[in-house]
Amino acid sequence: MQHANHHANYAFWIKLASTASVVTATLLVTVKTWGWLQTHSVSMLASLIDSSTDLMVSILSFLAVRYALKPADDDHPFGHGKAEALAALAQALMITGSAIYLLLSALEQMVQPRPLETLELGAWAMGFSLFMTLLLLSIQRVAVAKTGSIAIQADSLHYATDLLSNGAVLLTIGLLMYGWTGLDPWVALLVAGYVLFSAWKIAMVSFDQLMDKQLPISVASEMLAVAQAVDGVVRAHNLRSRQSGSTFVVQLYIDLHPDTPLHESHRLGDAVRDAIIARYPNTDVLVHEEPHFTHEVIQ
Repeated sequence: MQHANHHANYAFWIKLASTASVVTATLLVTVKTWGWLQTHSVSMLASLIDSSTDLMVSILSFLAVRYALKPADDDHPFGHGKAEALAALAQALMITGSAIYLLLSALEQMVQPRPLETLELGAWAMGFSLFMTLLLLSIQRVAVAKTGSIAIQADSLHYATDLLSNGAVLLTIGLLMYGWTGLDPWVALLVAGYVLFSAWKIAMVSFDQLMDKQLPISVASEMLAVAQAVDGVVRAHNLRSRQSGSTFVVQLYIDLHPDTPLHESHRLGDAVRDAIIARYPNTDVLVHEEPHFTHEVIQ
């Protein structure tokens, strides 16, 4: 029951966050396109390109998290959770592409400056973008706290960079209105650099999950402590773990007294598994029971 409730809660939050992301990205692309056509600002174009990439990424995330929710089947006995990591890695690649385009656009504006127009309308467009991004980030932060979804984390990370870039563009437009015309391409360069850094962070997190990196030491240590606290377990050790989407996949060994009956050994193994799942509900646990021989007994 606890596992089912956790899965339902997980599904609700990532569906809500991914849907909100697609809706917000669509609105931002529409508003920024209008703003760029009004102003011809390269920093506004940088923000528009970033939001266009966000829309593609959000759609990918929208599809990936739903695929990742599919239950395990004969072909995928551990489930489909790694679809989230694949989606996040694809996000990083698309974000990198947009950042390179931003760099080229900013350099072009430096070499061949283009006159800027109707900056007030651009300021209104960026103000609206800031508000919508803040609203989306609030939803995503709650969803990440509730689920730990890597796809939503990746989505939230680049929207956090959007918040900074939108603020920078709004500030730039304000300064341009007071004659600081040379600032526009430099802000675009800074935004592009920060976007590249964000893409690298997303890629590293995705790569770790795809390569079955161990869970954090603090989590593994707590799982061992929970297992060893079960009455009848002499020692818990050799815990190996990985993450697939929202699921922790764990196997460990428990040492039992040599005279423990077979049926009692299985009962203790089940008790250890249940204790770990009680602490980390969405965990797939495999317990190996072994007899514990002291040095004196071995002699």
